[in-house]
Amino acid sequence: MAPSVYSSSYQRYKEDTSVFTIRPHEDENFLTNYNPIYRGTAALLLALKTEEAGIALANHHMTIFATAHLYNALKQLHVIDIEWPALDRIIALQVGPIFAGQRPGDLPKTPQAIQSHLELRVGLKSNQKLFDKKMPWKLQVCGAGVAMRTQLASEDMRMHASHMIQDDWLADLEPKTKYNKPRRHVSLVKFVKEFSDVLPHLVRDIRIDYIGLTKICKALMTAIRVKMFTELRINYPSMKKPEESNDHGPVFMVLEILTESRTEEMRYLRLRERRDKTVFPGGEQLLLAGKAMEDFLRDKHRTQIKDVA
Repeated sequence: MAPSVYSSSYQRYKEDTSVFTIRPHEDENFLTNYNPIYRGTAALLLALKTEEAGIALANHHMTIFATAHLYNALKQLHVIDIEWPALDRIIALQVGPIFAGQRPGDLPKTPQAIQSHLELRVGLKSNQKLFDKKMPWKLQVCGAGVAMRTQLASEDMRMHASHMIQDDWLADLEPKTKYNKPRRHVSLVKFVKEFSDVLPHLVRDIRIDYIGLTKICKALMTAIRVKMFTELRINYPSMKKPEESNDHGPVFMVLEILTESRTEEMRYLRLRERRDKTVFPGGEQLLLAGKAMEDFLRDKHRTQIKDVA
């Protein structure tokens, strides 16, 4: 065997510092239990993935989309006196995809505008082929979370965050001299402080339960459909195809309800006297849909709403 070219002291150093001599810790969860940044980063990544899955489900069924248009109509025309905080937050975040709005609060307020915006978003006023390709109605992931996904998507970035702890500890242990400068310019304390100022607002939007709300909206649309048939004898059939799991019938049911309100408002304005200042109360189907929504949410999902009265 050829003699080693390394000195005996270097060989001893290599043996003492070799990672292969370090045994795994007895606790299988050592990393997550004793490294808070790694654990928190992994939890945040899980929340981001859950949001992606929830939005994909919401776009597949479109019940949140349909409910948002109906809810906005009922609120703008003062048909209901309840607030739905979870849906209000989604509308504020997704005002572009849902209503083609430019900023939060940019919502249609008249029967004509309300119906027109829904027609626009389902492609009835667009080149259908181009519309189907772009699909502008699709809900999007939280804007602030896009950058976080880029940073947290790889294992290397998560390990980089955990290494910051080690670097900070080493900086405290090593003597401070002009030849021994800190390894990083941003301290762990400063990093955590800056990130913690933004994180609560980010997590609030990321953790919106799109999956749970999709289920509630689907049940609500079914309740409204039944109400329309039992009280007005108007049948809105399912549009579900045998090979698919989604039913876009509720979207077109809401479109018919809003179209009736727009037509009724035009007739109302023509018949009333000019000095009559009363507000258009809403079409017959819209009024019934408002009652069905209030009854449904108060009876089965009271925790979702707040009474305004």
